[in-house]
Amino acid sequence: MVTLVISCSVSAGNIVTDKALALESAKLAYVKLNHRVDICLGKKEREIDITDLWLLKQPIEKQKAIVFVLLKYAEDKCAQNEENAYIKAIFDLAVLGDRKALDEYIELSQYGNLDDNIRDLLDGVSKKEIERLSVTDEYSTPFNIISAFN
Repeated sequence: MVTLVISCSVSAGNIVTDKALALESAKLAYVKLNHRVDICLGKKEREIDITDLWLLKQPIEKQKAIVFVLLKYAEDKCAQNEENAYIKAIFDLAVLGDRKALDEYIELSQYGNLDDNIRDLLDGVSKKEIERLSVTDEYSTPFNIISAFN
């Protein structure tokens, strides 16, 4: 007979049990997130030129949709660590009974979805190509989208 022993441990450092501490943590995470968003917005002054051959071969309306998505990816990635920390902090707060910040975050997050026109324009566009472009120097950090089409 074989006996299987499964061990599981939970670190007390990861469990938030004090509501006041959780609220302070959420406030601090919010301040850090807003600071990072300000930095990311400052990067949007960076002008770009479309030089990628695959992107240049796309019709102009598809180019605009693709570049818009690339900008959204870059903006999301720019503050991703701080946003994740904020989400964790407001989740911890919600677990302790205060869901207000989490509910507001969920409601605001719905505004970041792509509209139907952009989705239609992206229909049939290679996701691999968009992913490839999203990690290039040109498109991996926020940029001035208008400069791409001047």
